[in-house]
Amino acid sequence: MTPTNWPNPELPGYSMFPERKGLHVLVTPYGRHCLMAWEPKENIYKSILLGERSADIVKNYTYYGAVLTPTQLTELLAGEWERCVEALQEVAEEVGTVMATNSAEEKIEAVDDCWVKIRNLGDAP
Repeated sequence: MTPTNWPNPELPGYSMFPERKGLHVLVTPYGRHCLMAWEPKENIYKSILLGERSADIVKNYTYYGAVLTPTQLTELLAGEWERCVEALQEVAEEVGTVMATNSAEEKIEAVDDCWVKIRNLGDAP
């Protein structure tokens, strides 16, 4: 395994959200999938099967990802939606606020600009 399997390659062994408690799926070097609870104050994972494991030990595991609650998913999506709205607002400002005066071709071009801008947003900061 390489550090690139972790959410932050500079912090192998640390969870996707290192500042908050949460469940994560990791795979041991022997291929065993484990549901582990991240404890941010101690920088350890806890598991019924494996006990406690420090971030330094699990950096050799494969990180599959966080187990998100519906509320956490909504929060993540809300952030993405906001980024999309901001991208659309930028295009609207470039095209002009009065779309009624624009030709059909210009409107289609503006829509194309919108989806291109959204696709090019990249990862959230």
